[in-house]
Amino acid sequence: MEPKQSQLSAQERKLLDGLESHPELMSRFLSILSLAQEPTNDGVIRSANEVESLLVGEVRQLGREGMQSWARQVDAKVGKQCRSEDASVQLREKKL
Repeated sequence: MEPKQSQLSAQERKLLDGLESHPELMSRFLSILSLAQEPTNDGVIRSANEVESLLVGEVRQLGREGMQSWARQVDAKVGKQCRSEDASVQLREKKL
């Protein structure tokens, strides 16, 4: 059961809005929460070492996805600023 919008604090609403605009981060947070909840759906209780290893991997992936999201936003903003300053500017991606 989801809480009603009016029951959410401003901080909770801000978090939900941010996650809705970044579905890849929402997915990663859900994975982290899933790992933190024991036992698993099939009743298995993992060892602390296994859960720690899985959580570290998820947090690393969260960091990667967060940086990629940040880079896309910055790239779009800088491109827009460059075009607004000089309409003849052509932005190209670096070819590897």
